[in-house]
Amino acid sequence: MEFLIGLIVLITFAAFVKLIISSRSQREIKAPATRGQPGRANRSKSSTGREDKPLTAPHRRPAISRSRKWSSLLNRRDVLIVDTETTGLSKSAEVIEIVALDTTGKVRFHALSMPQEAIPVDASNIHGLTRARLRKLRAKPWPHAHTKLASILENAKVLIAWNASFDRRMLEQTAARHGLHFGVALPWRDALKDYRPFRPGLRSYSLGNVMQSERLRFNGQAHRAEADCRAVLSIMRSVAQRES
Repeated sequence: MEFLIGLIVLITFAAFVKLIISSRSQREIKAPATRGQPGRANRSKSSTGREDKPLTAPHRRPAISRSRKWSSLLNRRDVLIVDTETTGLSKSAEVIEIVALDTTGKVRFHALSMPQEAIPVDASNIHGLTRARLRKLRAKPWPHAHTKLASILENAKVLIAWNASFDRRMLEQTAARHGLHFGVALPWRDALKDYRPFRPGLRSYSLGNVMQSERLRFNGQAHRAEADCRAVLSIMRSVAQRES
């Protein structure tokens, strides 16, 4: 009888020890899954096998304002503001003046070009250029400007223009008239589009109206290429300073 009682006690003790060991093993297996790797957010996989996003809000980089983007483009020789004066707006219009101004304020390129066709009076009334005046200023056909402009743009990294699609189209179609290709592999920045968020709701985003809105003055005759380039540069500087 005593032997039977001892056997029961021994079996009970063994079962108790086994239960304790099993409980500890389960805790050790589960523990690493709750810690995660150092420096990473804890994530678990759902029943679909995809990694679930953490419950906390993800860290996002602060938005970079357009003014800061403009700031990074200022005071650089490899960033050029380009402006053209043309014989009109159509697909047959030609460039008759072009200026490339770097953002330090230095004119890197200026050329007057004698067009193949007549300059409409409406266009001349805007920029003041006529065939007679171009002839007096010794303007040459576009290929002369094209070759020199290409060499200037070799050292540029970004081109900026007010309503950039217009200037780019004019340069391309003027070159095509002479069997040339204006294939500039450079990024263009449209200063007009960049400016819109700063002053939403303006009646007009013409260069003259924006200059007036910014309380700035043209340095030279408005609607001439150099004056318009300097106007764009003054707007960029004004906005970048105000938003810094």
